Amino acid sequence: MMIKLKTEKAFTLAEMMAVIAIIGILMVVAIPSFLGARRASDAKACVANLEILKSAVNEWTLDNPDEAVANHYITTNEINNYVSDGFTGLECPGAGSYIQGTVPVGGQTPANADDDNDDYVVRIEADGDIPDPTCSKGPNTTTPPGTNELPDHVLD
Repeated sequence: MMIKLKTEKAFTLAEMMAVIAIIGILMVVAIPSFLGARRASDAKACVANLEILKSAVNEWTLDNPDEAVANHYITTNEINNYVSDGFTGLECPGAGSYIQGTVPVGGQTPANADDDNDDYVVRIEADGDIPDPTCSKGPNTTTPPGTNELPDHVLD
């Protein structure tokens, strides 16, 4: 009498290990690329927000020439109406901040003395120049040590 052995088809341990090794290698190659692309897109979105802020600051200075004097702090409340979703609608995707500080007590022009505790975006320089808005994730803060150079959160 002849006994027929049952044969089942299945993957061997060596085949399973080979597949897992290939998947691991693909992950090692792909994940840094995805992270780099994410940081680059965050920086580009931040720069776009800075362009919006720059336009808002310029519009505010055109509409308020009497207040746009040397050493004036342009506050978030002042430019809020010049940004489509308001200043609070602008968030740096890289977790940076567009606020440069809080207006010091007595540091504002008399026309805006009630905004002493407000956050400001830019401060008009003593010579009357208006600097570009900045992000706290500015130059050299988006590039981790030992990685390729990535875009910064700054206007060109």
